[in-house]
Amino acid sequence: MLSTLGRGMGIRFDDQALQDIYRLTGGHPFLSRQLASFVALRYRTRPLHITSKMIDDAINEYLEFSGEDFSEILERLRRDYPEELTVFLSIANAARGVPIEEVRQAKNNANLTIKHLVGYQLVKVDNNRIEPTIGLMSRWLSKTGYLHTGTL
Repeated sequence: MLSTLGRGMGIRFDDQALQDIYRLTGGHPFLSRQLASFVALRYRTRPLHITSKMIDDAINEYLEFSGEDFSEILERLRRDYPEELTVFLSIANAARGVPIEEVRQAKNNANLTIKHLVGYQLVKVDNNRIEPTIGLMSRWLSKTGYLHTGTL
């Protein structure tokens, strides 16, 4: 998607930059496009070749401006799915994710909660562990002090 959209604007991405964007956004189309656009705005000259270093150099500044998107996600969880918010924050707070069994033992309807969070593209299940998918959101949560020290 980014390569196709960028090509029309004189922007190319190296393979590592695309991998970094995917890792940082969890592949979420809106967040991927927002991050790529933010980086492209920092460099006005066209044609532009976006590298991994350019992505890395922009992240801290991007996090200052992306907070509204992440706040909105959290607010919707808080309002409509408070159980999912609690589980998500516990997963995001764990450095290497959480064993899926830990969530199942701690929460009623854990399978539905996990299904919702996977469907929202906020987490992924890999090797029986649940991990956040949006690296930028995890960084933002940590940077803003939003993460708590509690557990499930």
